Amino acid sequence: MISVAEIFGNGMIFQRNKKIKIWGKTSDQKEVTVKFKEKEYVAHRNGQEWKVEIDECEAGGPYEMEIQCGDENIKFQDILIGEVWLAGGQSNMELELKDSDNGIEEANNADYEEIRFYNVPKVAFIEEGEEPKGNWEKAKGEITGTMSAVGYYFAKELYEKLGVPIGIIDCYWGGSSALTWIGEEISEEDEQVYASCQEFMKVINSKTDEQFDKEMKEYNDEWTAWDGRVQKLRKENPDIQWEKINEKAGLCPWPQPMGRKSPYRPFGLHETMIMKVAPYTIKGFIYYQGEEDWSRSAFYHKMNTMVIRQWRQDFEDESLAFYITQLPMYMAKGDVDDKNWCVLRDEQMKTEKENDNVGLAVLIDCGEFDNIHPTDKKTPGYRLACQALEKTYGVIEKFDNMYIDKFKTLRNRIRINFKNTYGKINIKGDQILGFEVSETGRAYYKADAILDGDSIILQCDKIDYIRCVRYAWTNYGTVNVYNKEWLPLAPFNE
Repeated sequence: MISVAEIFGNGMIFQRNKKIKIWGKTSDQKEVTVKFKEKEYVAHRNGQEWKVEIDECEAGGPYEMEIQCGDENIKFQDILIGEVWLAGGQSNMELELKDSDNGIEEANNADYEEIRFYNVPKVAFIEEGEEPKGNWEKAKGEITGTMSAVGYYFAKELYEKLGVPIGIIDCYWGGSSALTWIGEEISEEDEQVYASCQEFMKVINSKTDEQFDKEMKEYNDEWTAWDGRVQKLRKENPDIQWEKINEKAGLCPWPQPMGRKSPYRPFGLHETMIMKVAPYTIKGFIYYQGEEDWSRSAFYHKMNTMVIRQWRQDFEDESLAFYITQLPMYMAKGDVDDKNWCVLRDEQMKTEKENDNVGLAVLIDCGEFDNIHPTDKKTPGYRLACQALEKTYGVIEKFDNMYIDKFKTLRNRIRINFKNTYGKINIKGDQILGFEVSETGRAYYKADAILDGDSIILQCDKIDYIRCVRYAWTNYGTVNVYNKEWLPLAPFNE
């Protein structure tokens, strides 16, 4: 009996200009061959596992592929060759196109034969028996609404600029920590990360499967009741805002109970989802995650870097691009601005700076008050795509993020220069917002700001000497500084 990994199917897209990996299992001792584009390849065997590497191909298609072992064969049709990316993370990557701004209309109007996506089956725990299967779908009509909204807009922008087939592997789980997406071995390389994993493991090891099942039933009942209230409110008022939903329906029950079979256990989704599609040949990753790790913000860059290293290792390619979506503005009603989201955003920038071939889509001008799932997914998808189009493909330029460069202090005045303004600083509105200054690094005061060519001058009469300056250093607030290409100034704390 011969089988191939579930990600392979009719309508799939292969990565161009790279060796294409095909793999599976067979109980037969006979030779396994793969025929593709008039060439035949003999598989390498390791027990019951087999693997083939197909020669690099230019973009094109459609093609057919046949896998044969003795009298058995598997055939796939309508295969395209282009660019393939994996979209990973938690709920903001998971949010489907149909649930985003103008998403239903966008999906219904979509007619992209060469944009295709594969939703990795969401499996919390691997047990004996048949596992759910996924299919490659075309971004045509209503089915497009089930695609990651961020992934869709990313793919659409790439397709329009590159003119080749684009494949998106959707691999995410709402509410997942970065700890769920790595393996145990890599977690042991850092004391803080490993200690966080062990905190979860203590809870898991303290309860039986029966206890966990009971807790999950109670949780699901509570969640179903809450969701019923939400749907009723939405039916009564389709335009109702999340702030009002939370006020009337209550907050979403969270977190779920932790147990041995929980998808939120450390290392779980790495095993049940990532390793189901690795090492499929891809170009890189787009990643929207971090909300669940706000309490671990102080060392988030370590976890973030582990995800990058782990996935590159899993997909057998250390050169894979990795583009991170920086968290937008957010604060729940009644919350205190504890700056944890500020620290986490800073850790995401640290990840970009300390790792090769890693980029960041800054979203500090995005987000919604009291809604952790902002429905504008076109902006993050577009900015991620522009990162890739500049840094991976080199087809656009002058689209890097605007960062602080240096500053010069003259008592209670300070002049700040920036990187990547591209010759102009744009301001939305009449006043420059978001800057604060301090003499001690403890008490901060709002700074008056004026634009002076390619720099900004700050002044504050409440202090004698400015020693510290920060921008957008708030969980939720309003900022309005952009470069010439209308990319927002990244938050900083200097």
